[in-house]
Amino acid sequence: MAERRLHGLQRESRATGLGATYRTLRAWLAGEDAAEPAEPAEPEVEYRSIVVALLGLRYSDGAMLTAATLAARRRRGIHLLVPIVVPQALALDAPLPEKERMADAILEEARLRIGNRLTGRWVKVRAGQFGRIVVEHARASEASAVVLSIPPTLRTGSVSRSLDTVLSERPCRIVLQSDPGSRIVAHARAEVRSG
Repeated sequence: MAERRLHGLQRESRATGLGATYRTLRAWLAGEDAAEPAEPAEPEVEYRSIVVALLGLRYSDGAMLTAATLAARRRRGIHLLVPIVVPQALALDAPLPEKERMADAILEEARLRIGNRLTGRWVKVRAGQFGRIVVEHARASEASAVVLSIPPTLRTGSVSRSLDTVLSERPCRIVLQSDPGSRIVAHARAEVRSG
């Protein structure tokens, strides 16, 4: 009788994903002293949506992996912002076909790796103004976290100004991701062609 009940519990635990409960009941029926699994020390942080901001035209595996990990628990959305810095000599809406192609390639690679949870766009900005766009977007979308991908070397003041703006405004949690493996998309394409 107890064996039939045990097999019924086993089938039910497989169907509902309650394997730990089944093991505890089985140990109890066998007369063993089964310890309950320990509760996690800290509850996991839940994020509604994640904004990923790439500082520079570089795809960052680390930033995308961090965002996917933060959003994975409840399949939350990820929004990718890619800046296209327009020189002062040109109008803000001036066509920059090479930079636009690079930004599109970054968005496409991110979509291939992350999947349908990812939305994204490129944004034309002046040097140092990308931080303001990130803050405004995070507030408008009520993002729970912003993942900032920092280039391996901070060569320009515009990157550090954007970083300073986001850190001083702090619209939500900020995750800084330094990814030495990030690469310029043109270099990544050349590696694929030659390899």
